[in-house]
Amino acid sequence: MMKLFMGCVFATFNPVGIPLDLKPIAEYDIEYSGIEEQHRIIDLLTRMGFHFSATCIPYILRRPRFGEHLAWGESSAVGIANSFFGAYTNKEGGPLALLAAIAGVTYNAGLHVKSNRKPKVQVMVPCPKNEVDAGLLGYLVAQKTDEIPAIQCLGRWCCGFSCFKAFAAAYASFSHNAHFVVTGISPESSKIEGDNKIVVSEDEVEMVREKFSDVDINDVEVFYTGCPHTTLGEVFRIIRLVEKARTMHGKRYEVWVGVPGYYVLRRWWPEVRDYAMRRGVKLLAGTCPVVMDVKKFVDSVATDSVKAAFYLKVRHRLDVRVSTLEQYLGLEGNE
Repeated sequence: MMKLFMGCVFATFNPVGIPLDLKPIAEYDIEYSGIEEQHRIIDLLTRMGFHFSATCIPYILRRPRFGEHLAWGESSAVGIANSFFGAYTNKEGGPLALLAAIAGVTYNAGLHVKSNRKPKVQVMVPCPKNEVDAGLLGYLVAQKTDEIPAIQCLGRWCCGFSCFKAFAAAYASFSHNAHFVVTGISPESSKIEGDNKIVVSEDEVEMVREKFSDVDINDVEVFYTGCPHTTLGEVFRIIRLVEKARTMHGKRYEVWVGVPGYYVLRRWWPEVRDYAMRRGVKLLAGTCPVVMDVKKFVDSVATDSVKAAFYLKVRHRLDVRVSTLEQYLGLEGNE
């Protein structure tokens, strides 16, 4: 009977609890449990018709269409689907998303209904300069309103899609909403009825930055970037920055990067993985410290992801610091 339903929709699965290539973390000499069980689950999913993905950025495998109905469960991806591509999806739990993939349909409620997608409050924010700023703004907006917000930058949104992704990850993690509208970027209208307005100040951003920073940048054991996952182009940018810092400062840095799991199936993977490792960059394929048993490896981490900082601090009890990679590498002034 399962075969009758296979292939109904394009289906992917989220990051898993272990790196799909253990070589980058082999030097830690830590026994990892659950490897066979995790691969058995992946095998079952792919036999059901899921694409081998293991990533929180499924939109790089298939771009959502405007107005298309989806049933996605990864919170940051839901935010991107709704707010950047204009697709329609609620923030689903795993069982419901699985059933929707099998059946090929989902329920017509919540953000699948056009009238429920209209922003109700305008939020004025300072323009983010980097991914950390964007994540902090996502957290603040989620804390300040329960309504769908129309985000208006005081200036130009000048740090591209990576900042949009960081905002979406933080906002969707701290809000029950899975949709927001950024004026000038989101495809849906940012017009609101009435004059309901909220302002986020630079001072509030700095206060929250301190909230997510309880260790000095010079005392962390590792820097993590890749929540949400990074693409191959971003990986090479990270490697170049690490190489530049090593040349300038004559020291070795420990940088972990979360990347999509399906990369391990590509012919270029071993060469890229080893090239990165030689420069102190460890590519964690198909996973993320948020879902790994990361406490076995480190006790402190710096990250450019507000979402990761929260979960690493609360779930894994790590000391965290929100920081850009450039700040960690000493390529710009630490805050």
